[in-house]
Amino acid sequence: MHHSGLNAQTLGLSWRAESMGQVLFNPPNVAGWKANSYWLNTSALSGRANLARSVAYNLRKNGGFDFIYTMGTAAAVDHVATYFGITSMSAVTRNALIAAHQAEKDTTRGSEWWAPTNLLTTTMITPEFNMA
Repeated sequence: MHHSGLNAQTLGLSWRAESMGQVLFNPPNVAGWKANSYWLNTSALSGRANLARSVAYNLRKNGGFDFIYTMGTAAAVDHVATYFGITSMSAVTRNALIAAHQAEKDTTRGSEWWAPTNLLTTTMITPEFNMA
């Protein structure tokens, strides 16, 4: 929410949080929710991916981020990473995003919409975004 400027109501966080392993305002005990590897499981990651897709769709409304499609692939990846506050990205992650974004631009019908949308989404599910 911080980087997107979207609010909890727009994103439906009150019901999405449960799929990411939390019931808002109802921690399991007075210590709160567990940290670190507790959040790295398939259910929580699936919930985060669904939330990332929702954020991407909301950011893309009314032509938001359309300009990403016309940028060079590496520049687009770097721009989106910076937008989401990722200041340090591993070469493996960056190269994977570049390859995926370029492949989508090369092969996907309607990629003017999908390539930027999927770049936004996949950037939000990178380790660098989730572990910051």
